[in-house]
Amino acid sequence: MPNHIWVLPELNNGEEPSKLTLGLLSEARQIAEKTGGEVIATVFSDGSIQIPDTLTQYGVSRVLIFQDPIFKRFAAEAYAAALLPRLRQDRPRLIIMGNTPIGRELAPH
Repeated sequence: MPNHIWVLPELNNGEEPSKLTLGLLSEARQIAEKTGGEVIATVFSDGSIQIPDTLTQYGVSRVLIFQDPIFKRFAAEAYAAALLPRLRQDRPRLIIMGNTPIGRELAPH
């Protein structure tokens, strides 16, 4: 199992990471440094997206982009359906998301 840490960033207006996301990225980077892993952001978009430089400044080494028109609005079922095959394939050590409406619906426990 790789020691990768996945972070689900929440981007304000689809552009800049929220303050909560920046905090999550900082924590993920610290964990990745201790475990020898890397921080990977998982971004959902309904179309083309410009990945903010801020993500790499906070330690993200790769970005997984899930792109589909269904992601125009958040739906936990759609996010989970997209994530599950990749989770099974990559088997990250940890997935971090905020205690927000999106995070609580996607990972309620």
